[in-house]
Amino acid sequence: MANAHSSMQRDLVYIETLKMLKARYCRYVDTKQWDELGRLLASDPLITFENAEGAIIYQFSTAKDFVESCLILEKAVSIHHLHNAEIEILSESTAKAIWAMEDRIYFSPAIESPFKTLHGYGHYHETYLMEMGEWKIKSLLLKRSVLDIR
Repeated sequence: MANAHSSMQRDLVYIETLKMLKARYCRYVDTKQWDELGRLLASDPLITFENAEGAIIYQFSTAKDFVESCLILEKAVSIHHLHNAEIEILSESTAKAIWAMEDRIYFSPAIESPFKTLHGYGHYHETYLMEMGEWKIKSLLLKRSVLDIR
């Protein structure tokens, strides 16, 4: 019973740590803290974004490439919100989660940009890996259910 209790306690600490990791991910994107964002990713991440039809619209296999793609947001206002975390601890060094999400991105009409507004809903499907004592995002798949770009 003691082992089951300590394992449960460990898992609860890991779950709270992963919630903070994902909250930081959103905050770092929205506040444009690119170096910090990159440090949340595993050494060999796979980052994939799908549109509402399930087609891959972006995919990155390095933290550097992903962070560089985010630089488009430098002149935008972005808002990322997460809800309803479903987190499962698989081992002492691996975990997975699904997060309901909503995001909005706004570019000023005066700024040259690929679009002026984006409003999306969907789910992040993620895996995590413990690297050098810290949880990192190993894979991220954003499956959109709604993606309105204007």
